[in-house]
Amino acid sequence: MAKWYAEQDVAALLDPAKLITRIEDGFRELAVGKLVDPQPMRIDSDEHAANYTSFPVYWPRLGLASVKVLSGVLGNPAHGRPMIDAVIVVVDATTGVIQAIMGGRHITALRTAATSALAVKYLAPGKGGTLTVIGTGAQGIAHAETLPLSRSFAEILFGSPSGDSARAADIARSIRLRTDLPVSAADAGDAVGRGDVVVLATAATTPVVALGDVKSDALLVSVGSFHPDETEIDPALAEAAGMTIADNADRLRTAWQSTDMRFAARATDLAALVTGSVSPQTSGLRVFLSDGRAFEDLAAAAVVLETAAETGFEALSLPGTLPEFDFDHSVCSRVTGG
Repeated sequence: MAKWYAEQDVAALLDPAKLITRIEDGFRELAVGKLVDPQPMRIDSDEHAANYTSFPVYWPRLGLASVKVLSGVLGNPAHGRPMIDAVIVVVDATTGVIQAIMGGRHITALRTAATSALAVKYLAPGKGGTLTVIGTGAQGIAHAETLPLSRSFAEILFGSPSGDSARAADIARSIRLRTDLPVSAADAGDAVGRGDVVVLATAATTPVVALGDVKSDALLVSVGSFHPDETEIDPALAEAAGMTIADNADRLRTAWQSTDMRFAARATDLAALVTGSVSPQTSGLRVFLSDGRAFEDLAAAAVVLETAAETGFEALSLPGTLPEFDFDHSVCSRVTGG
């Protein structure tokens, strides 16, 4: 019988450190063809400023397949609704039986942050320095809490791209109390200029950071929009970077193919750094563009299932799933005339 894991269940069971390791394993397997992660299917709705996307994946070593169904509506936060909603359906690859259905908002935020933390591990190793996070939504919070697992920062600065200093201060205080991390609120422009690692987690569709705003040796992590006509970063940043990395470089090239943005053509996939086929650049301006991959979602879902099994967590059973389903052949006969 399939289990339902609500958002609060996922939050309690998903260990970020384990997730970073699992995603790193996934990039290694992806690079040698041991993981099937096709391009997602996305539909955009201009009238609703929305997108509806499905992310399928099959991970043979885990014996699991999954599909995440996600919607994103830019105007939702103004009406008190999450900008992103999602569920993840996890399937036993051998039997085809649905094992679990999980709320996907927390997984989406945390797997994105864990992948960024992996990029920090390779592109900005060491300790100290300033982590700047611009964005006061779920992604910003997840990055502020997760990236310190890859690098011990001397300070973390939290800024609001819209200038909502009160919200930035509230979030910084909350993170500091929960995690004991050295986090404080700051003016967004000042915070960007001080950052050794700068995370942009905004919903902006026009650049909020330009080339002259960041240190010449900063790592810039962009997890918001970077489509040809909608981008939170000045494309000149990626153009000027000594190394531009993406977690899905092929899709990045496809997204930018109709433009003259040459950086997309030379973008390197994060898998190449993980496997050692390309040496990471650890100084000078570097850019990591996060687009999200389906195996990152499955990595998170697998960690949730494993932790639930280890701890004896009892998720809610969903009725009517395959093992208990009593198929009524008489109904089928009446419908088909058979």
